[in-house]
Amino acid sequence: MSTRTRRTLKKLYTNTDVFHRLLVSSDPVISSLRRSNRTSKRKQKLSDSVLGLLTDSKASNFDKDSESDSDVSE
Repeated sequence: MSTRTRRTLKKLYTNTDVFHRLLVSSDPVISSLRRSNRTSKRKQKLSDSVLGLLTDSKASNFDKDSESDSDVSE
């Protein structure tokens, strides 16, 4: 397949995808279904162990930043 054909197909697929997205967003029935799916998904709370890991990584990054700042000021 030539490069020109590939580019043409890529443009065709891209435009088709854009058209489908516009169609979905303009259709009130489909849009309402999509909105209800988004609201039905509940965010899960992070476990304490995960929160601890996140807190530890933030603290260690902060320590590294403060060390590099003190090197620059000297």
